[in-house]
Amino acid sequence: MNYDKTAVRKPSQCLTWPVYNWDMNRVQVLEVSHISLIRQFAKYGLNKKYSKNLLDWDFELSKIKADMVRYDLLIVPRDEDEHDENKMAKAWMQVEKSGFDLNRVLMQKGDPFSES
Repeated sequence: MNYDKTAVRKPSQCLTWPVYNWDMNRVQVLEVSHISLIRQFAKYGLNKKYSKNLLDWDFELSKIKADMVRYDLLIVPRDEDEHDENKMAKAWMQVEKSGFDLNRVLMQKGDPFSES
């Protein structure tokens, strides 16, 4: 909704990535349309400390409800005891093998995990 809650706000920009959800142990699609969250992702992506190996870090995303809803993004070191990178890699290979195509979301508003 727009700020006045009178109409649906059209996104001016939407960023979309395939991500691995450690809680659900599966590949999912993350769509980010909130400008404050886009800026937080950009901040980490442009930081030299993280940008060279950004895929080796985990992100924790929190929704905070107050007078306005806001999102908080943290970058955290991957916990190798809790997160099995081989399992993540196998899940990614499986969805790729099954025909995962992010363009089905972006261009056709379909399911990237299925051609139907």
